[in-house]
Amino acid sequence: MAALNEVVSLELCTELDEGSANDGTGAKTRKAMVYGKTYEFKVKDFESKAPVSPASIQWKAFGESPDGRTFDLPLKASGMTASFKLEEPELCGTDITIQAYIQSDAAGGTLKVPPEFDTNFQF
Repeated sequence: MAALNEVVSLELCTELDEGSANDGTGAKTRKAMVYGKTYEFKVKDFESKAPVSPASIQWKAFGESPDGRTFDLPLKASGMTASFKLEEPELCGTDITIQAYIQSDAAGGTLKVPPEFDTNFQF
């Protein structure tokens, strides 16, 4: 029996916005996800050209706090695409990872996307 194909990489379809940096670099802004906005993602590549049923693709999102804790985040997914809305202010300044996989979340494609650091930032 042939092995199933697996997701290798993802693509962010929504352009990142100018968000607050507050990251110690001295910059006031950086390209990031901003609070209250929805971002779209899609599967970009697979391991091989073998056919894949979009229904077999699983998605998840998780955050990682500065102290190394990881926590699951809500994600709306359907086949080859998924959307994530940055709604929790406490996520600002964490690392957010979006993942798609078929067989195992240990083998799927991931994409880290930075959120802004401060939801009260005014330009």
